[in-house]
This record gives sequence, C-alpha cells and structure tokens, in this order.
Amino acid sequence: SPEEDRSANAQQASVHRVLDVIVRSSECELEELILKCDGLTWNQVFLAIDRLSRSGDVQLTLKRPGVYVLSAPKLMKALGMHR
Repeated sequence: SPEEDRSANAQQASVHRVLDVIVRSSECELEELILKCDGLTWNQVFLAIDRLSRSGDVQLTLKRPGVYVLSAPKLMKALGMHR
C-alpha cells in the first residue's frame, strides 16, 4: 500500500541519515548522534541504529558506564577513511 511504502522510505531515510552522521564523525556518542539527527525522533534514531548494528554496518561500544559510542569501521575502511 502507499502508506507502507511511505513508512519504508522514511525508515530508509532515517538509516541513511544516521549512518551519514556516524561516518562524518568517525565515531559518535549516542547522545551526540541524537542531537545531530535533528528532525528525527529518538525512536527513529534508535530503530536505525538497531538495523545498522544487526547488519554489521555500525558498532555500538560501551565507552564508560552509561556512554555508548557508535562507529562504522567496515564502511570507513571501504571508503579509505581512518579514525
């Protein structure tokens, strides 16, 4: 249905936005990512992170208690970028 297509497109756009922020930042704290993804809700960002981490495109690492860092090492290596 057209409504399902719009929802899928919105979810894909969220995933691309989140991944773009992570790659541009090299690594990004979760709270920082949410702030940089203005226009997206916390739920949209979290769903995008979930999809990207399950596919192996993003790593979520505990930096210290309560602070998580996101990175995309495989993609950055493929693009010839380094942390």
